[in-house]
Amino acid sequence: MSTFKIPRIDYNGSTTHPDNLPAFQRNGSSNTFTFNMGLKIGVMNPNVENLALDSVKAVAYYINQPDQTVGGGEMYNLHLKAHSITNVTFPFQVVYDPSKDKDHEMLRDIVDLCISPKQNNSVPTLTFHYDLMPVVKIISLTYQPIYHQVVEVTCPVQGEQLLLLIKDMIVSYLPGVLLKSHLAALLHALF
Repeated sequence: MSTFKIPRIDYNGSTTHPDNLPAFQRNGSSNTFTFNMGLKIGVMNPNVENLALDSVKAVAYYINQPDQTVGGGEMYNLHLKAHSITNVTFPFQVVYDPSKDKDHEMLRDIVDLCISPKQNNSVPTLTFHYDLMPVVKIISLTYQPIYHQVVEVTCPVQGEQLLLLIKDMIVSYLPGVLLKSHLAALLHALF
């Protein structure tokens, strides 16, 4: 048996959720909501043996509160051929929970980054830290490496559409969340 080499994982952007979950879900009557998306991941297996990943788990952290989990995802039974790249769409969710959002900082960022028009016409994105934890089995050995990465995802719901979905929540937190640049858009959406 040759020496085991840790597979390389590359993030290649975000897309729709692989199980076709809606991009935005309001969670009951609470002020929590979920962004559902897929992460396009490429896994390079540099080993001479095929690898079987029993599971891959991701835990997401808000970029400005690195100890606060805000979501993640899981995938099971992934097979990686030797000396090849396997591309997958990893199911990923970001859950906004106001009870865990110190000073409404995350909500303020979502409003600012996903609702405000960008001056340079770039696609609005959100940034998260995440830990990717595969369980790799090769012959009778199990490896559990942890990959610490940063992911920049396209806002799954943007502009006025997002504003309409969370307007009640934003209004309940005024003025802490709403920035002056959003006031006109909010008034336009409400009236």
